[in-house]
Amino acid sequence: MKTAARSDVIVLGGLTMDLTYFVKQWPKVNEAVQASSYELCPGGKGFNQATAVKRSGGIVNFIGSIGNDNFSKQIIGNLKKEGINADGIINYKDIRTDLIGIIVDPSGTPGFIGIRQSTYQLTPNIIETKISLIKNAKVLLVNSEVRLETVIQALTIAKTSGLITVYNPAPPEKLPENIYKLIDYFTPNIWEARMISGMNNASASELATHFKNKGTGTALITTGRDGCVVASDRGLKSYMAFPINEVDETGAGDTFCGYFAYHLSKKEPLEECIRIASAAGALACTKVGGRSAPTASELKGFLAKNKGRLL
Repeated sequence: MKTAARSDVIVLGGLTMDLTYFVKQWPKVNEAVQASSYELCPGGKGFNQATAVKRSGGIVNFIGSIGNDNFSKQIIGNLKKEGINADGIINYKDIRTDLIGIIVDPSGTPGFIGIRQSTYQLTPNIIETKISLIKNAKVLLVNSEVRLETVIQALTIAKTSGLITVYNPAPPEKLPENIYKLIDYFTPNIWEARMISGMNNASASELATHFKNKGTGTALITTGRDGCVVASDRGLKSYMAFPINEVDETGAGDTFCGYFAYHLSKKEPLEECIRIASAAGALACTKVGGRSAPTASELKGFLAKNKGRLL
């Protein structure tokens, strides 16, 4: 039997093809809008997060599933190009690879429409066959692209195996009460946090406190240009965002999570993990597409220019 490769971070999430349209305005009902340009490339929150881990300097393994089509071949090729271990990826012959449509307006704000077919094939039973991959990692980074019961199974295995667990609950859905005790770091954006909690008008501080009280180790609510708010055992604290000229914020959250998870695996202080992840997320907004994570050297240069800046 092949020995599972060791990693800094094991990512469980989606592998998709992303079709991104750049438009001057959002289409209204029955209106046809011409895009100024488009991109077709592999993506998915899982792929984007794994790419961020790898570009940050980490060793990353991936658990995911794809179909049997030209899209799946492009995805595997891009995984190899990024240096992401694909041993945990399952190819289903009778299923199509997931496709996501993205519309980006001039402000860089994206909207999404998609279908999950291949990703939904990942069941708790499948995760049981990937236990060695999970146990050989330092951090589990998982999102809600996969089935909720699969998320819970992965978090349970990781938690009992001594891993740090990071859960990015996107796309958002109502969560069972028993999931929170399995989460060391809970990282929704403010819109996702409001959807999950039902607190539609709550502030980031109120939401962070709410999820901390639910049982998560640390609740970290990202708010885009306004930075993030963190509720931990040390209390509540706000962090400013890095100022940038934003082009497309599609992959910013995934980049934040990937860099955050990797630096957690290095056992760096929480504030340093947030500083680095915030800078990486900001840089991602200056590029087009979901897999817009900067390299470690690009981030180093950006941080050097912002050396005197405090969070």
